[in-house]
Amino acid sequence: MLEAFIQALKYLFRADTILLIFLGNIIGLVFGALPGLGGVIALAIILPFTFGMNSMVAMFFLAAIM
Repeated sequence: MLEAFIQALKYLFRADTILLIFLGNIIGLVFGALPGLGGVIALAIILPFTFGMNSMVAMFFLAAIM
């Protein structure tokens, strides 16, 4: 269990992951500010872009959008 936590922390503090988290926050903010759109719709629209990513990085990105 601790090994998986340490591996997640390694992915979390990479430069590309931090950039994607920042981008995800901006996307989530924009979708949240538009009337009629929300986090679930943002996830549905952005989900196809995460297919080529590493699964851990994609989960960080999607969590930042939500």
